[in-house]
Amino acid sequence: MKSIPNIISIFRMLLSVILLFLKPFTLLFWIVYSLCGFSDIIDGYIARKTNSTSKLGSLLDSIGDIVFMSSAIIVFLPIIWIPIKMLI
Repeated sequence: MKSIPNIISIFRMLLSVILLFLKPFTLLFWIVYSLCGFSDIIDGYIARKTNSTSKLGSLLDSIGDIVFMSSAIIVFLPIIWIPIKMLI
């Protein structure tokens, strides 16, 4: 029971990598994207409620966040036009 939050964080990392191979803005893409976001919320909640917080869990959660945000940036940045003034 105490490893469930860590499993959820690892699951988020795997789903984040899968995002890279899905066509953006399709239904399947949004489902996987939503699961990533939901898993980010639920893993911390479960860890606190079951009193199973740990340094490893905190590290996995942070790595999961980085992998998820990196995947989202890689997918969305080529699609969304950003003015050069904003990039500078």
